[in-house]
Amino acid sequence: MVEETHVNEGFNSQTYLLLDGRFKQVLPYEAALSRIFFMRLASLLGVITPQILEFGVEGGQAYIISEAAAGEKLSDNINLCANNRVQQSYWTTLNQLHSFKTTRAGLRLEKELGDYVRERFASLGEEYPRELLDDDIVFAHRDLNPSNLFWDGNKLIVIDFGYAQFVPRHYDLAIHVNFAERYIFGDYRTAYAHAISESKLRIWRRFDAKKKINWARKGSDKLSHTILTQNTALLKSLGDT
Repeated sequence: MVEETHVNEGFNSQTYLLLDGRFKQVLPYEAALSRIFFMRLASLLGVITPQILEFGVEGGQAYIISEAAAGEKLSDNINLCANNRVQQSYWTTLNQLHSFKTTRAGLRLEKELGDYVRERFASLGEEYPRELLDDDIVFAHRDLNPSNLFWDGNKLIVIDFGYAQFVPRHYDLAIHVNFAERYIFGDYRTAYAHAISESKLRIWRRFDAKKKINWARKGSDKLSHTILTQNTALLKSLGDT
């Protein structure tokens, strides 16, 4: 049996570093299948992800063993985010993911999309703007931040597809624009390859900030305080108080 060291606890997963350098994630069976599906789909779209080496079930939980991501994690060297090649690769990755899209008549019917949007705004005690229903549904990583990105000097490697979903395009774009401004990933207006509705983008950016503020208020650690401070400032810059 290969020895393992616990390195991270996620929303519904535990990550271990194996003695031979591979990584092992332990998580519920359906969550494991979802991660594998989205990692495979990302690879088909040209996004670089660690190779999955083994999948199985033990002790009532599923596990995924994958190779270690090559290169340097961006969160360990934030200055890399200002590198032109890294910025280009960041937006290329998002454009590749968003190239997999469907209309309301595809993966989600109009009512299903309406329910999706309505439920998320209801969680903040707000009415949703109906203009948000007229949007593509795209492959969304939803957590493409420096902690989940590695740079090997030539290409960007993406990890952690635990939050990946098919969601309205401007919702996912808003998440990435909020990240990009914080980490200086460049201007989305010139880097994003698909049509942009600035009004939809602003609504979803406000939504993303408010959701993170609500989450941060439940915590008392340094990370929660940082997220609360950052997103409160973001709301103010978007015209909210």
